[in-house]
Amino acid sequence: MDNPLDVTPWVVELDDDTHRAYAVMRIAEKEWLAAAQDAGCSLRALPHDRRVVVLVPPDTALPDHAAMANTRAEYADRLRQLAAEQGKKRGVGARSAAMPHWVGGEGKQTPLGADRPAYEATKVTYRTQTAYRAGQLTAEQALDYLRRRRDRQEEVLNNAVEQYRKDRIDRLEDRLEAVDQAYQAAADFLQRNTAVNARVVSGVALKITVAGRDADGKKVGFTSSLPSIALVPAAPDCTVEPAPTRNRAGRVKVLARFDNVEFYTT
Repeated sequence: MDNPLDVTPWVVELDDDTHRAYAVMRIAEKEWLAAAQDAGCSLRALPHDRRVVVLVPPDTALPDHAAMANTRAEYADRLRQLAAEQGKKRGVGARSAAMPHWVGGEGKQTPLGADRPAYEATKVTYRTQTAYRAGQLTAEQALDYLRRRRDRQEEVLNNAVEQYRKDRIDRLEDRLEAVDQAYQAAADFLQRNTAVNARVVSGVALKITVAGRDADGKKVGFTSSLPSIALVPAAPDCTVEPAPTRNRAGRVKVLARFDNVEFYTT
């Protein structure tokens, strides 16, 4: 059975051409967003990398997206090829190369270029939720996981040194130092705290909730996941704000976090 804590099937070593393709893709993305803003859209950057809500007023002509689509396709093709050569999982990079999409009237997502959904949002709220991998771990399993992350980072650094990748060495040295400090700090923490459990943070899920009215004037409301850039047909006075914080006190008490591992009690 696959180890649920092993992320190496998803980790692709990028070559210079793929790094450049990613940079070109990001430039095209930023240029499209700027053009959308010039066309009358309002951009609301959410507190996570590359997560943007684009409020599209009625009768707004969105800018051409061919360049953005082409650069995304080129980056995705290069990444898939590298993943296949390195024996990695299929689907690597699907999120990073995803095109902007319309958020539909029932939480459905339709691609940029499709018809504008038949509703107008008056309020958009967003909420983040931490995602975890593999469920509950013992303290020993968590410490072993951090040790293997450190060893993996050391291996990546050594490969860069052997390949004379001077452009990456400083960054990789900083990363190795950070994961080693996390491992050492966790080991010290567990010397003083034994009756704890642990879990591995895999990322942050972001959801938006839209309230508005459909073409017949009836109220609509739905929630949708937000993997990248979301297009929302919006009334001129539409607002975007964080959702009220949910009170989940008493379920889990997080005592400490080292790198992407949380130690907690229940």
